[in-house]
Amino acid sequence: MLLPVPTPALPPTQPRLASLDVFRGLTIAAMVIVNNPGSWDHVYSPLDHAEWNGCTPTDLIFPFFLFIVGASMGLSKSKPATSRVWFRMLRRAGTLFALGLMLNASSMLVRREIDWSHLRFMGVLQRIALCYAAAFALTRVLRATGQVAFGATLLLGHAALLRWASTPGYEPGTLTPDGNFSGWIDRLTIGTDHIYKHGPMDPEGLLGTLTATVTVLMGYWTVLIARRRSTDGASVTGHRLGMIVSLGGACVLAGWMWENAAGLPINKQLWTGSYVLFTGGCAMISLALCMVVIDRWNWRRLGRPLEVLGMNAILLFVGSGLGARVLAATRVGEVDGKPVTLARWIYDQACVPVAGPLNGSLLFATATLAFWWMVLYPCWRRRWFWKI
Repeated sequence: MLLPVPTPALPPTQPRLASLDVFRGLTIAAMVIVNNPGSWDHVYSPLDHAEWNGCTPTDLIFPFFLFIVGASMGLSKSKPATSRVWFRMLRRAGTLFALGLMLNASSMLVRREIDWSHLRFMGVLQRIALCYAAAFALTRVLRATGQVAFGATLLLGHAALLRWASTPGYEPGTLTPDGNFSGWIDRLTIGTDHIYKHGPMDPEGLLGTLTATVTVLMGYWTVLIARRRSTDGASVTGHRLGMIVSLGGACVLAGWMWENAAGLPINKQLWTGSYVLFTGGCAMISLALCMVVIDRWNWRRLGRPLEVLGMNAILLFVGSGLGARVLAATRVGEVDGKPVTLARWIYDQACVPVAGPLNGSLLFATATLAFWWMVLYPCWRRRWFWKI
């Protein structure tokens, strides 16, 4: 899954928004829990993705990260659009994309099954990189009304393609995993050999990246609303917070109605417009709540453990991803002729006896998060942050 975010350095007149760091930390903590169960056969349903249509709490994590990318962009908007700023954007996007490819390649490397002809091209970091670059360009060349109009056009155009475009061998409007138009685009352009698990579509494929860009823009717009006419960059007025919550609620309702009244399902893998509105609205409300607790009430110590994670999100994402791959590839023995990996051995020997299969799986994930927090805390104390 998902994901670090580029966190542009802020000019002296724009202090960090502590609530955004806490929100990022909360999101990436949820990501580590979701991505590292002791056993994929024993996972609580809220900690798993919807099989196809629908939205579980886990399905909020990736759009929350994209939303945070946009919010970070909103904090640094005061910088003039010089060639140096554009270069930094391209460098960040390129680095993120390269890190994503590196993680995809690492899965083959740790298993010593190297076959570059089957390297997956897309992924979570790759989508973040592309959406970040696209949203950055849109916010630099279009005014706010133009950005909103363009975003609406992307959502409606995407919905029209899914509804009326024809996939060879299927009726127009087919929204099954095999027959949807987005998957056909992936197979046509990326190729089945380079798609996630060589399936009919890539969950981070090309067509969905267009609508995912709107999720980034929603984060950008949210921070602009929060900071508008603010003399203190760290303060957010109650009126602004109320506006953000109201708009977020309206987006959630609009996404729900788009699914139930217009028939466009809330679907993460397709990244439908209804999914964009529903999850983006949830992100707006969640960030507003963090702003109330951390910025307005000044309970920053309460969010400090999450801030430790959020300010080193890239290191946590890459490190936990590589660590999970190593644990899953390291063999420590055999049972009934089947290899036992180090991850499975820890789960069976340390977690299941204590908590049982289901809670032991959650215990394994929680222990993974605790381990990485202990790694990142000294970095936070010394102000060592891996930024792109």
